Amino acid sequence: MSRCVRKDAGISYTMTAFPHSSRMSIRLFRLMILAATLMAGRVAAATVPNPTELTHQREQFPLVLETARHGPDDSWRKLADGLEDYPLFPYLELASLQRRIAQLKRPEVDKFLAAWPGSCGSCGVRRSTSWW
Repeated sequence: MSRCVRKDAGISYTMTAFPHSSRMSIRLFRLMILAATLMAGRVAAATVPNPTELTHQREQFPLVLETARHGPDDSWRKLADGLEDYPLFPYLELASLQRRIAQLKRPEVDKFLAAWPGSCGSCGVRRSTSWW
């Protein structure tokens, strides 16, 4: 350990230099970069959909959509198991609502609008109902 006394503008202070401190700082910095990279990789892997699951959802969606358009009541919901995170899921609910547009109650429409605000489907429902 070495000491150095400096006098700048009449103020004196002592600096202590540790020869191993720079090596530890570099090691710590490398460790932090490695940890951040690993964490970012885990987050990215968690957000990427499984290609096999996405393919299955693409195959399942048209069948469920036809059931939502023409099937009895909410029978399409049983078939939609596994599609909840599919990007086109709101269109299943929209198809069901459009089929029953004349009998819809306001709370049911409000629930749809709250679940999918700003979606194309919500604009269509607003135009189709007389409440807005």
